Amino acid sequence: MSYIFYVACWLIFLLTPPVLFVVRYQWKIIPWWLIYLVIIFVCWGSAFFGVLFYFEYLDELIQKGRSDLIEEVTNDGARIAFANVFGWLYGIIYSLPWLLIYFIISRIKASKLSR
Repeated sequence: MSYIFYVACWLIFLLTPPVLFVVRYQWKIIPWWLIYLVIIFVCWGSAFFGVLFYFEYLDELIQKGRSDLIEEVTNDGARIAFANVFGWLYGIIYSLPWLLIYFIISRIKASKLSR
């Protein structure tokens, strides 16, 4: 069950910026400050809980007899702490290429309308 939540968290992380930018492009109903506030909080939460569910999934596998994963769980390199503190930054950095795509498409549209 943890694996499903783990995958869901990462899908939410990956889909949040493009969906928000598409909504902004199509309807212009979301202000920029709200877009980035949602990206910060949703991407932080999904990154943090994605890491937590990943380790829960590894724990489930270890309990089923996969003892080769014990080293990966104990030698995590502070992934949980890093996702907790900097999960919001993952979202900001991930949204930058989508923001560039948004501005390129909006400039192309604006130049076609001005002709």
